Amino acid sequence: MTKEWYNPIKLPCGGTAYFDEGAGYGYRCELCMAVVGSIGMPNRCREEQEKWDMWAKLGGKEWDFYEGVEHDRLQRNC
Repeated sequence: MTKEWYNPIKLPCGGTAYFDEGAGYGYRCELCMAVVGSIGMPNRCREEQEKWDMWAKLGGKEWDFYEGVEHDRLQRNC
């Protein structure tokens, strides 16, 4: 799969976010309808995302937003 800006992303909380073409920026979650990373994002979702960010900083695997699974950041093909 080619990784492009308009491809949907799979969030650690279980939601799938699609590019918000109406606004022209950001990804909007189909479950909670919040823009990913915005102040309107539910705490449960934000905590799950922060957990994966911290895990990566500690040397663990990062979350792959395109595949919806953890992956080894050293094997990334970006």
